[in-house]
Amino acid sequence: LDFRDLLLSEERAMELLGRGNSPYGNLFSLLYSFLEDLMSETDEIGLSKMNVLMASLTKRQSNELGDLYYPGDIFKQDLDIALNGLNAAIELGVSNLRVSNIDSLGAPVKMLQPMVG
Repeated sequence: LDFRDLLLSEERAMELLGRGNSPYGNLFSLLYSFLEDLMSETDEIGLSKMNVLMASLTKRQSNELGDLYYPGDIFKQDLDIALNGLNAAIELGVSNLRVSNIDSLGAPVKMLQPMVG
């Protein structure tokens, strides 16, 4: 899978030494072009317009703008260790995870940038 041919226009893929013949069709390149435009635009205070999309997604998930919340146990593992006479019971876990302020991205946002080679 060549991400240059998957995500870029034929001309741009050729510039970066891809095949430039769109072997995967143009759906992904259209989506990537839309997201790239959205990530590079800024609002009136200099933040990425991607924040509007992030705020909408987080509002749906957690009912709070900019926050993701996963209640309950996300990961839980009990370990019993016996090592040279040391017996220990260890419980590792992640629960009630909250990620905040993910709707405050600066501009421009750069990700999935295909490269030469």
